[in-house]
Amino acid sequence: MVEVDAHEVDEPVGEPDRGRPPRRWAAILGIAIPLVVYVVVVLSGATLSSLGISGLREDPADPLGTQWGQAREIRSDEYLTQSSQELAVLATGHSTHSLLARGPDITFQLSSGQLAESLLFAEYNLLRLGPVLPDEQLFSAVRNFSLLLLALTLPPLLRRFGASTPTAWLAFALTVLAPVTLWWSLTPVRLISHASAGCLFLLLAHEQWLRAADKGRTALRRTGALGLAAAGGVLLARFGTCYVPWYITIGTPLVVATGLFLVREAPRRAALVVLGTGAAAGVATLGAAFWQNWPAVEATLNTLYPGQRRETGVVAEAWALFGTPGLYQLQDGALPSVLNQPEITSAYTLCGLWALWLLRRGLPGATPSMRAACWGLALTTGFWALWCTISWGSLGAHIPGVNLVPPGRAAQSVGFGSAMLLAVALARAPRQGRIIALVPAAICAGVTLYGLRDLQGIMPSLPTLAVVVATVTVAALVWLLTVHPRGLPVALACLVLLYPVVRVNPVLIGLGDMRDSESAVLAAEVGDRARAAGKFIATDTTTTSALFVANGAPMITGWQISGPNEGQWRKLDPTGQYEGAWNRGASYLTVAFPPERAPAPVVVSPFPDVIQVQVHPCEFPDSLRLGWIVTSARHRGGCLELERELRWSGQVHYLYAVRAGEGRDADDRQRTGRR
Repeated sequence: MVEVDAHEVDEPVGEPDRGRPPRRWAAILGIAIPLVVYVVVVLSGATLSSLGISGLREDPADPLGTQWGQAREIRSDEYLTQSSQELAVLATGHSTHSLLARGPDITFQLSSGQLAESLLFAEYNLLRLGPVLPDEQLFSAVRNFSLLLLALTLPPLLRRFGASTPTAWLAFALTVLAPVTLWWSLTPVRLISHASAGCLFLLLAHEQWLRAADKGRTALRRTGALGLAAAGGVLLARFGTCYVPWYITIGTPLVVATGLFLVREAPRRAALVVLGTGAAAGVATLGAAFWQNWPAVEATLNTLYPGQRRETGVVAEAWALFGTPGLYQLQDGALPSVLNQPEITSAYTLCGLWALWLLRRGLPGATPSMRAACWGLALTTGFWALWCTISWGSLGAHIPGVNLVPPGRAAQSVGFGSAMLLAVALARAPRQGRIIALVPAAICAGVTLYGLRDLQGIMPSLPTLAVVVATVTVAALVWLLTVHPRGLPVALACLVLLYPVVRVNPVLIGLGDMRDSESAVLAAEVGDRARAAGKFIATDTTTTSALFVANGAPMITGWQISGPNEGQWRKLDPTGQYEGAWNRGASYLTVAFPPERAPAPVVVSPFPDVIQVQVHPCEFPDSLRLGWIVTSARHRGGCLELERELRWSGQVHYLYAVRAGEGRDADDRQRTGRR
């Protein structure tokens, strides 16, 4: 069909997949291809982890394993934290955490074997098979599971909302290939996959319930429907774990759209049964997981950061919303003058403006439920766009739930809801003529140019020619997809989306030096000895902490993700004078061992996400049961006995045993000082 002018826009698209291959074959391929790719990747032991960074190598010049591409030092909250914790579960069958901190399971979504955790974080039970299956394959299986889950659930979910198969996969590509996704080590995919799976399970449960009324074996079918609804609710219960602000911004568009879709369906009673079952199962599972991890939950809520932080909406910079197409240069080492590379990344917010233009004449041919879902996507995405484009003053800080979302995080993630809305709009909006399609192309080109010019203010190395090329590319793709939202144009768009992010993450085969190197073997051996003796280990670098944590060693240093164990911290700081430094979550725990003894330990926070204890090893409180220290410099002291030298991060480190009874408790030290 040839479209020659703007008067041809009123013809509805009709059935999105009309003229495509039979739906059952499309559905089979949509399941089979992701599964085959997943199996191949898992068997190879491949991940996009930055565990192969030079700091986590015994000898950076002679690394173990295979890595293609460059590991990113900036992704330390992946390779020093999440990854080392997952490897600890592989080593011990359960999570580990610093003696000074509370458990990480709720935040890192780890399963240590409790019933509620095992249900809530089901795929992480694979890590507990470490003693019987290869660590490399289990690590890969867990790390890549969210990509598989998203591929299996987001396209069919969006098709039920009205998207076509090509536009649903376009939304998948816009989600996975967004710069914020790759620069944050796939964290957004991890979150959105749970949301899409949970919502799809609710819709499948509703469909199963309705089919039960038309066919025999009603009781069995309805039991299956309730099981699907419960599973969907449990998946959505994850919204209360991990990084809640992004769960709120990324997940609410899908949840609201799903809820509106169901209640708009007839009979409404079936929708209410499904939603009620899902809500009950989710609340019960999350509540049980919170109860099992209550000390960690309570610690998080009482932290100065992030527990007591409350936000309000503010006006974001133009680059934060529309600078996404110009972020390709970050792959080559370009540094922004503010923040850092991940912090300035975002998703494709311009898709929202594009979708709104397409929806200006409604959705002809769509069912009432599809329209309701579209409204849900539009309203929630629009709300989060307003949260970071206008100033809310003191009002925003008093809106429950919303006040947990920093506007910067909303600006980074509002593009995900925009991509989903676009998938529906491209498939269901009236067809656009070639001339009128120039309008959305011009709109998107205009906001892109505006965002990229602003981006040049914090990335002066971004050349003007690149700004022009990116703007023209956006205009061309928007025009092409507006006129032809079909397979080949979508495939072309996906290839273009790949360019800005293809070199962001390395491909790591295996676990680098974290398992088979001599230092890793030593870390596992010392960890076994420490557990047997009821002792703990402290290190003076984050990289050595990650090595010992990954091999299951009981630690004093490491990562305080949930919050502090106040009782243990009081042994170092009995008067609470340093509480402002240690009462924090999402922080690295390090110890600096000064060469000379001091009257009492000092706790500082040299950076917002670092807690450092300054104390001589022989002055460590005996009640903290320090058994070994690993230092990057030699130390002297009557309590120290050098056991081994090890090489890590390309440097020599020293393993000292700490003799018991040589130190003094902080409260004893304080009393001595008063006398």
